[in-house]
Amino acid sequence: MKNFRNQLEPGLKAQKKAGNLSSYNLAQTGPNSGVSIIEFETKAKVNKVIKAMSSARGDIAAGGANQSWVHTGQVKVSG
Repeated sequence: MKNFRNQLEPGLKAQKKAGNLSSYNLAQTGPNSGVSIIEFETKAKVNKVIKAMSSARGDIAAGGANQSWVHTGQVKVSG
């Protein structure tokens, strides 16, 4: 959570201000793990944010103790 707040959240706030993403959320899944959920309007905006945030993800992974993955795709809900 500390790495997220220090390294990723400022970039996500800047991308939201620029209009590239609609919203973001973080769910802590364990004592040292979490998942960030990011909502976009178009696939072009997804690509812009992924490219802009790649350096921050690289810095986190370079620390050796952390890993970072990006998975993109639509979420289908039924009910």
